[in-house]
Amino acid sequence: GADVAAYAYEKGAGCARDENVSSSSKEDFARALWLVKRDAKGALRFLPQRCLKERLLLKGIQRHGLKGIEDAFAALGRDALTMYLHAYQSLVFNRAATLRYKLHGAAAVPGDLLICEGAGNAKTRVEVFAGDPDPNPNPNPNPDPNRNPNPNPNPDPNHN
Repeated sequence: GADVAAYAYEKGAGCARDENVSSSSKEDFARALWLVKRDAKGALRFLPQRCLKERLLLKGIQRHGLKGIEDAFAALGRDALTMYLHAYQSLVFNRAATLRYKLHGAAAVPGDLLICEGAGNAKTRVEVFAGDPDPNPNPNPNPDPNRNPNPNPNPDPNHN
């Protein structure tokens, strides 16, 4: 995915794989043959027929060579290339969202996009959050559950 999107086609050719299909020893041997020797013809002999995209890519490499790797990838078709690109976009988004959550938790922080639902006939809109309206924001989104929420050491509520 990432390699295809970045046009590092030769590297991407070694990564193409259908993760939903269990691997066989012939399939593993075919992959190793390609990754180590760059032998497209040999890899095609061992690659099972069910590995359609991999076979198309290897046939394209066999036809165009590594210098024509872009043409080999074109043999996969626009739908497959678009699917790989969308998969990579999802990976990047999910990693960024995970990091953002680890750093800030679920609270809105400046720069977040917020969906603001209008009341009555008002339209729903998206706004960029400019700042925290809470004057005492919690700097730790994952507070220690054993921490005393009242930092006042005096338990008497009438004492100032």
